[in-house]
Amino acid sequence: MDRCGLTRIVLRSLLIQSSLNFSRMQNLGFAYSLVPFFKRFKDDIERIPELLIRHLQMFNTHPYFSGPVIGSVVKMEEMALLDDQNTALSVSDLKGSLMGPYAALGDSFFWGALRPFSSLIGATLAALGSTIAPLVVLCIYNQFHLWSRMKGFSV
Repeated sequence: MDRCGLTRIVLRSLLIQSSLNFSRMQNLGFAYSLVPFFKRFKDDIERIPELLIRHLQMFNTHPYFSGPVIGSVVKMEEMALLDDQNTALSVSDLKGSLMGPYAALGDSFFWGALRPFSSLIGATLAALGSTIAPLVVLCIYNQFHLWSRMKGFSV
């Protein structure tokens, strides 16, 4: 995938939870982030519905760790495109096997450790009279959050 297309996928992956639903969780956001990849099939338009159905299945992981899953899926789909293989089962297996571990890691690190840590720093600064305490909280939290989202695509 070219650099421009991958950048579009990364930016779209930031919206993975914008269409969260109870039946299939983050599936719409996952498929939405893959739309720049689907645009490669302009000449082979009959493959797009097959890909959409494959990636509209249930998907739920920590949103900050969705990058490695999306990056891996794009890589596998590219390899299947070059080798002309049917990888529907292996792509679904990959997504299914990565969802749980990434969700557990993300929840415990981001929600259980990083958010309380950055909030504690901000509360301490606010108690000391600093007016930039909210900005410090956002800077501490978002540098790790955005780094983990972007790094998932470059591995």
